[in-house]
Amino acid sequence: MNKTDKNILFRKLVMICFIGLFSFSLHANEKYTAKRFLFIMRRNHPVNTWGVLKGEISQRRRTSSSITKVSYPIRLGIRFTDTRLLAQIVVDNKETYTIGQPYTESSPSLIVDNQNTMYKLADLGLRPDDITMTFIYWKFVKELKNESVSGESCRVFKLINPKTKETVIIYVSSSYFFTLKAEWIKPNKIKPYRTLNVKAFEKVKDLWTPSEFTISGPGWRTKVNFDKINLGYVKNKIPKDLFTKSTASK
Repeated sequence: MNKTDKNILFRKLVMICFIGLFSFSLHANEKYTAKRFLFIMRRNHPVNTWGVLKGEISQRRRTSSSITKVSYPIRLGIRFTDTRLLAQIVVDNKETYTIGQPYTESSPSLIVDNQNTMYKLADLGLRPDDITMTFIYWKFVKELKNESVSGESCRVFKLINPKTKETVIIYVSSSYFFTLKAEWIKPNKIKPYRTLNVKAFEKVKDLWTPSEFTISGPGWRTKVNFDKINLGYVKNKIPKDLFTKSTASK
């Protein structure tokens, strides 16, 4: 699929779910309360599915005197069980982040390997929950006025991280329950300091995944691009290397 096809596909948005696997919605034209809409959105993916996504993280950063560019390989293994998602992120073949997220507003579990290294993910302005989009499980605060993102009508929600008090504004397709945009705001601040935009999607068999997104802030822009993607169902066998190191249980 070329870039033009991806952009057309994005504008049409004939898919749903978050970084992982898509399924078609049966609720697209119905009206829900904010909490019911979020409940559906947070569970709107096929369970007992998995994905292996490989690609590159690249950043362009502007300073007062120059522009710097860096890039590193990234690998994401992800599995959706009946009750939660399990994910493993590997950056530059060195940094490993293992995440477990229930499909509720409960806090995720996070295991970070290589504690003594300088974390490239942080240097690139990213966090593990950016890659897995598990920030959509932060605590609901309120619904804001509907807005349009890339021509798609979106419901807009304010969520808060109970631990850090940071908030995120998510823009979710009203028809397909997928987050197209997110803006993070520091405690006691008004303006966002980081913004996420989903740029492209890929289909493998009958499953979909976002394949490219950007996160940007003042003077920098980081792109995550997955160009090698494999998706499937647990019933058809899980790859032995889904997780390169053992994670918490299935």
